[in-house]
Amino acid sequence: MPDFAPPVERLIDELKHLPGIGQKTAQRLAFYLLRVAPEDALALADAIRDAKEKIRACGSDTQQENNLRGRRSAQHHGH
Repeated sequence: MPDFAPPVERLIDELKHLPGIGQKTAQRLAFYLLRVAPEDALALADAIRDAKEKIRACGSDTQQENNLRGRRSAQHHGH
């Protein structure tokens, strides 16, 4: 792997933890995030932080998806 600045290395390493993301894709995503407007990259970071703080996942992946959909549906319908 080429030598990148430590913050870029960390970003690539963190992106590789996502399902289906290998080294090359992680690099592409990292450089994309570095190219976009700061507010766009920070909006993604804020959305991740917000979801992690407000949503608690439990059970299987299917149960998690159903729980998250149900919660979103209830929020949209004023419940």
